[in-house]
Amino acid sequence: MTMYRASKIILESIIIYFFIFSFSVIAQTNKNLPLSNSEILQIQYNLRVLGYDVGVADGLIGNKTKKSLSLFKKENNIKSEEVFSKEVISALKKESISMQNLLSQKFPRSWNFNENFEQNFNLYQFDLNRLQNCNLKQCSNGYTPIEILSEKDGNKYISITSYEGLLSSVNKKPADRNELGSKPIDQIDLEGVVLWYGFRIKYPSKNYRQNAGGITFNQIKEVTKWKNGSQKTNCSKGVVFYMQTRNRSSGVGFLAKGDGINYPAIIKNIKLIDHNWTTYKVGIKFSRKKGWIEVYRNNRLLWKNKGKNLIHKFYNECKSIKPNWRQAHLRIGVYRSYKPKRKDTLHFDDFIASYSEEKVDTFMRAK
Repeated sequence: MTMYRASKIILESIIIYFFIFSFSVIAQTNKNLPLSNSEILQIQYNLRVLGYDVGVADGLIGNKTKKSLSLFKKENNIKSEEVFSKEVISALKKESISMQNLLSQKFPRSWNFNENFEQNFNLYQFDLNRLQNCNLKQCSNGYTPIEILSEKDGNKYISITSYEGLLSSVNKKPADRNELGSKPIDQIDLEGVVLWYGFRIKYPSKNYRQNAGGITFNQIKEVTKWKNGSQKTNCSKGVVFYMQTRNRSSGVGFLAKGDGINYPAIIKNIKLIDHNWTTYKVGIKFSRKKGWIEVYRNNRLLWKNKGKNLIHKFYNECKSIKPNWRQAHLRIGVYRSYKPKRKDTLHFDDFIASYSEEKVDTFMRAK
């Protein structure tokens, strides 16, 4: 074999190897990556942060996840041939991190908490003005409005009781409420803020029968007022969203959404509380224009709504002036109505609030 021919064969081999290697790299870049359930779950969270509808984040690739990622790829002009490629997933992660940074900057500090009521339970991170607590001990009048109790497996939780005619430290008049909530958020416009929160709830026993005609056990409020020096005018009813049981023995009730004047039931006759733990997760994007609310019960979507959800209707005395003072609250507890008698008790566990749905799910799954 001549030196020329040998050199030619070597050169051709190098060229062939180069093309094979290049094709392999391109194919590896464009093909769908093998993904674990946790990686798929992360993709779903990233898509949901950006507003894509993937349904429940469950770590499984369904049609909604495929369509959402395909739409993200198209809207961001990503040239990869495959949807679940490294290029697409990396771009998604980058956009999601950017959005989460914006959400965290807007998020009120007092809504950033998680509490499992174990040994290091910090009562003072919450608003004590709506909580009758006597420092977790029996009050001088013999009432025990809140207690930390333990189950057989050692899990600790909070028991909240509201008594008939128990004086409220806020209103200085009988108020049948005992609520654990975030410290008030003053003078912050919630427009565009995203809140995710979760908690567990149950009746004290299998045969428990509530005494009040209605118990509101979860609510979000936005109080609006007009203030001028010492003069102040209430401008609306503050209800944004709440859950209430209305059946004395079965835990059946409704979800309601308010606009500042009215707060009608939006989904009725559903079982909300049982003697076993029920897990709730609620997400809300606050807006007077294009917001949304999602309510999950035991990891299944219970209700979803799009549209206005901040207070946008006002009493007549405030129609000619704009409210210049706002305050927001997030609460769980026992708020009794409709001829409440004697007392009512509910048990709660794992109360968390965050701008991140992923953080809420991770905390709730820890149990």
